[in-house]
Amino acid sequence: MSIVASPTTLTPASSASQISNPNNTISQDGFLKILIAQLQNQDPSNPLSSDKFITENTQFAQLQQLTNMNTALKNLQNQNQSNSYAASLLGKNIMTNSAAVTVNGASVSPVGYSLAQNAADVQATIVDSNGNTIVTQDLGPQNAGTNAFQWNGRGVNGNYISNGTYTVEFSATDSNGKPIPISQSAGTVTGVQFTSNGAVLTTNLGETVNLSNVVGVSS
Repeated sequence: MSIVASPTTLTPASSASQISNPNNTISQDGFLKILIAQLQNQDPSNPLSSDKFITENTQFAQLQQLTNMNTALKNLQNQNQSNSYAASLLGKNIMTNSAAVTVNGASVSPVGYSLAQNAADVQATIVDSNGNTIVTQDLGPQNAGTNAFQWNGRGVNGNYISNGTYTVEFSATDSNGKPIPISQSAGTVTGVQFTSNGAVLTTNLGETVNLSNVVGVSS
């Protein structure tokens, strides 16, 4: 196939471009652009033959398959690394980026929290998805370390609230009324499940936590 000459001619790659692409490789997008340019600029009196067109399309298909295979292998590698990390958390205490409880009738999932020191008073406030306070419970004095909070699923009027997921906000003070650092703890990891959406951790407090929600780990 002959190509009609155009005002712009291609020149050999400069040394700088050769350094940035030492293997003279071409991306899938680049290959497609070259093929389109070849078709647009072919000589009408000597068009691209069908056998050459099939050959170049075959090369493009092979390139696309190799690209897809490379992407699949990378995803598999990332998933294996994630699963390995999740398995390494067995027996470790994990911190989450939020403390959430799931209400299903009279059944309410527990939630954990961790105190940096003994607290004279701890309070747990239940908030719905719109930021409205449902109820605040006084948990009284609590020891330093990981503690569990089990809400009964009732609002201020004593009635069970609607099923769903709610956020728990904790606050703690010492004997002088000064705030104590408190973090969200999901407890100690006792099991790991590998799902299509990623690893899910189970803790001794009965919580299930997605690996992506883990923000801290301690032994």
